[in-house]
Amino acid sequence: MGDYTNRIVPRIDFSPVAELPVNAVLDICLRRIRTLVAPLQQFFPEPMLPEPGGSDGEIAALERELDFSLPSDYRAFLRRARWAVLDDGVQVWGLDLNGASYGESLWISDQHHQSHRFLVFGYYWAYADGDQLLIPVDDPDHPVVLYLHEHGPLFEYFAPSFSLALWRLVQEGPSA
Repeated sequence: MGDYTNRIVPRIDFSPVAELPVNAVLDICLRRIRTLVAPLQQFFPEPMLPEPGGSDGEIAALERELDFSLPSDYRAFLRRARWAVLDDGVQVWGLDLNGASYGESLWISDQHHQSHRFLVFGYYWAYADGDQLLIPVDDPDHPVVLYLHEHGPLFEYFAPSFSLALWRLVQEGPSA
């Protein structure tokens, strides 16, 4: 299943951040998200970027619940922010905040593909509402794939890692 298409979702150039350390990429992304969501927050009932993130204990509990070790860059994000919402259709899910969350909870799906499991961790509705961001559970490289349910469905290559997927979201997302 490692061969994903790019029939709909174009490849982009990650070179501006590809060589940066993960924490530097996350810094860039979180600054951009803060800027994007500041004028929108008044329209959302929950914080769009709840900071600080979760504790190592909370992240470990989430991993036990999922029965999956999150990629290290996703864990680094969750230590800094509990989730990120750029708008209704551009979301990265994560940890609850006082019993509340935004979007859905992270979950492992065996329903997207007959013989593969995916961590479903967000929405990216640039192509249709309901399109989901996925990380293949059994792929040790953990690329990010966009599931386009109305186009086949298709599993489109989105980014080589979680942190680069987040960078792509803030580059392409609403008001970008």
